[in-house]
Amino acid sequence: MVPADLKIIESYNLSVNESQLTGESIPVSKGSNHIDANGSLLFTGSVIERGHCRCFVFATGNQSELGRIAGLSNDTRKVTPYQKSLGEFSVSLLRIIGAAIVLMLAAKAFTIRNVSDFGEILIFAIALAMTVVPEALPMITTINLSYGALQLSKQKVIVKRLTAIESLGRINLLCTDKTGTLTEDYLTVSNVVSEDEMLFQTFAYVSIEDLQVENNKYVNSFDRAFLQYVTEEVRKQAAFWIQLQNFPFDPAARRRRAVVRSPEDDKLYSVVMGAPETLLELSNHTENLPYTQLAAEYVSKELGLSNDGDKVYSGDELERMTDTQLETVLKECSVFARVTPEQKYNIINRLKKHHVVGYQGDGINDAPSLKLADVAVAVHNATDVAKDSADIVLLEDDLGVILDGIQYGRSIFVNINKYIKHAMIGNLGNFFSMIFFYVFFAADIPMLAIQLLINMGLCTPILMGLLQNESVIAIYIKNHMDNMKIRLGTGFYNLNQDVFLCIIFH
Repeated sequence: MVPADLKIIESYNLSVNESQLTGESIPVSKGSNHIDANGSLLFTGSVIERGHCRCFVFATGNQSELGRIAGLSNDTRKVTPYQKSLGEFSVSLLRIIGAAIVLMLAAKAFTIRNVSDFGEILIFAIALAMTVVPEALPMITTINLSYGALQLSKQKVIVKRLTAIESLGRINLLCTDKTGTLTEDYLTVSNVVSEDEMLFQTFAYVSIEDLQVENNKYVNSFDRAFLQYVTEEVRKQAAFWIQLQNFPFDPAARRRRAVVRSPEDDKLYSVVMGAPETLLELSNHTENLPYTQLAAEYVSKELGLSNDGDKVYSGDELERMTDTQLETVLKECSVFARVTPEQKYNIINRLKKHHVVGYQGDGINDAPSLKLADVAVAVHNATDVAKDSADIVLLEDDLGVILDGIQYGRSIFVNINKYIKHAMIGNLGNFFSMIFFYVFFAADIPMLAIQLLINMGLCTPILMGLLQNESVIAIYIKNHMDNMKIRLGTGFYNLNQDVFLCIIFH
């Protein structure tokens, strides 16, 4: 385990697992003369899987790369759509109540003869204001969210934060990490393109490092993929070949080599394995392709996330963009390759300005984005850090349950909105009716404060019945989904509509 951020001075056959930063469990080769700047650096938390090296320390603690990620995660404080909507609703409601109470007190000021009268009117005004508050909202919200969490748990989905269920119903954009979430985090060979496939497979097999100990956990992921792909016929034929020399991976040349001997004519062959652009350069191939984005582009096409011709941007390209260019790219592109934790965080932060964003991840490098997203989803095999940052944990490899969660979230939205609508129509109607009657027709307060509060409590059990009408909820969701999306995008509670309806019905 690497204890600090290090600069490599010298190394031999060095292979490092940097999944804590990149999310990729495939080991990467490192060396002092690596062509890539990061290729000569070791980062805190990395695991050395092969080779040895000498280094000097250049960063520790919070100054290290892993420390920066932890700091970004710890400093993130998000306000969920649910909290934001309730806050806006509460502020609007307080403004209406305050304005009405002030006007009432101003209109009745001339009737106040002494301090006792003022105290009586003030208590009445406070009690009247309290009757407007939907006092059962916390209880109804908790019941609905708990029921949704119970239903999701039956589908192997664990909800850590109840309000995430309601937020899940409002998601209109889901972002996800690729490795370990959309893919299974290991390499496979699906197809071989060669003039002589049998010879190609033979070369690939006999060039595997540590061939005689193929079950060794340190066999690199590329060799392991070929071990699983080659046929038994190839294995039998390759058994007569001899591996004379296996040269370690050269970071500067970005390739490794093996020298093998054919059993038929004792002819020697040099087998070269490395980056695609390196091999094509050796073969005098002139076509230049964006290889760094090939994996992400292939996976996105397989999942139907992108089409032929769609642009895939790399983290290096994003780093060179201005804010305006990045905003444009986020509207046009849906797939990004090799992005850093900071770039993921920045993408989620910008998308939240226009969308309700869900994010699914599994690694330490995903923690800041999980903390920032409106709904954070972690898979069952995620790291403890990712699970701790998540709102929802999937116990099975099935993204379909997220769709069920969205349905439950929207059902909860309907239930809560129904309660708000019915409660506010009644409460605001009684509030304005009482003020109107008191200002224009009554010399004294029409009801005692205790009577107002008792009347408020008697209405709650009646409104609790709104939780039971599931068929109405299902019909509402089916027939008014588009309308819900519009309302979800512009605000959760329509207080102006409630005020209008209370005036009509009272």
